[in-house]
Amino acid sequence: MDQFDRVHLPELFSEALPHFDYCGLTEVTPTQYEVLKSLAMNRGGETADLFRELDHWAQDCFFTENVFTICGI
Repeated sequence: MDQFDRVHLPELFSEALPHFDYCGLTEVTPTQYEVLKSLAMNRGGETADLFRELDHWAQDCFFTENVFTICGI
């Protein structure tokens, strides 16, 4: 949770995903992921670094799945 907050992911997710639930489950479609990634890259720093690392996993996920799920605290 500390890392999540430190790189300002709750704010990023809330901006890109109107249905984001910090304490619950949030499904992310490929289109929503692209918005998240774009916002993260524009923010730069550790947030952009995180999405650079996440991108390969997300692309692999979307190759076989329609969504991935963010599990809240």
